[in-house]
Amino acid sequence: MDDVSLEVSPGQLAVISGASGSGKSTLLFILGLLLRPERGVVTLNGADAWAQPARGRAALRAREIGFIFQEFHLIPYLNAVDNVRAAALGFETDDETAKRDASARVMLVELGLEERLHHRPGKLSAGEQQRVALARAFYGTPSMILADEPTGNLDRENSELVLDRLRDYTREGNMVVVVSHDEKTQEFADIRFEMTAGRLKRAGGSSS
Repeated sequence: MDDVSLEVSPGQLAVISGASGSGKSTLLFILGLLLRPERGVVTLNGADAWAQPARGRAALRAREIGFIFQEFHLIPYLNAVDNVRAAALGFETDDETAKRDASARVMLVELGLEERLHHRPGKLSAGEQQRVALARAFYGTPSMILADEPTGNLDRENSELVLDRLRDYTREGNMVVVVSHDEKTQEFADIRFEMTAGRLKRAGGSSS
């Protein structure tokens, strides 16, 4: 990263494009509190995220940030329901467990996976795995979702389903940041950015 500044507001879907190796995924990992910047500040909901202890940051990720990865990163020995709930394991109270289990099931059914609730990733198609990953990102209604090439392995129908769901999520007052080469994804953006050699600029504007 080279003097990068990025602000995304509730209700916005931001898309970041750029060549491989330009720093897009690094920026996404910094936003997701997975990679600590050497300098600068990452602020989420008005608070400096890196000022918190490690467990506090982990809880913040679990409750406030949802991730969608291009390669899905589902846990192979867990079924679809448990993969959805895995994002919050260790941070749910006993009182929340039953409610969250039901919530995970409802989300998967809404995504057309009612017949796949107890299937492990190895028994799911690429499109089905991505829908499980999508439900996992939405689980717990985080205030921000970060998506790294979320349509990269999908056919047109499943790509549009993912993008429609992300678009709808911002309409509920949440933030979404997508890294993508897909031109179709650009059409869903409220704000667009381009990354070049670690520098970020607003699409059609000056460096940011």
